[in-house]
Amino acid sequence: MQSMDKATEESLCRFVTKDLPSVLEEKCGYRLFIHGRDDIPGEDRLELVEDRLKQSRRLMVILTPGLGSESKITDQNLAPPEYSVIGGFDWQVGLHHALVQREMTVILIQLGDTEPQGYTHLPPGLQHLIRKSAPIRWPEDSRAAVAWNSRFWKRVRYLMPAKPAKKCQQSAII
Repeated sequence: MQSMDKATEESLCRFVTKDLPSVLEEKCGYRLFIHGRDDIPGEDRLELVEDRLKQSRRLMVILTPGLGSESKITDQNLAPPEYSVIGGFDWQVGLHHALVQREMTVILIQLGDTEPQGYTHLPPGLQHLIRKSAPIRWPEDSRAAVAWNSRFWKRVRYLMPAKPAKKCQQSAII
């Protein structure tokens, strides 16, 4: 089984633990679920995955270079423990919810460059999703990309579910 190089691993970790939450949670008001950050130690993983997927409206798949059959996945409410390996339980349940049950929309994000063979080494279900909706490329070398109003984040927010209008919170002054 291949493992990703140190730079790719650091890039993926930074994107999932810092960039996604800082923009989608702090600036845009979405709720993300990230394993290791939001789960309770000792919680039943099978139930956790099923429960979080049922609550999710979007599944984010993070495609990274050099992984072959070991690409990683995250989701708006479900980012895997140390990132799920394609073929693992998290991945199979998420793919089932997206493709078979059609309960959620998939957002594909490409970190780094694609492999020379493209996406042909990925499972057929994921290849279908990629043909249906091209991945959004994360411009990791661009300083402007980290800004919440950059073109990248606008494209991600466009694919996210609509946020209900915030109700005016008025406090009673007596």
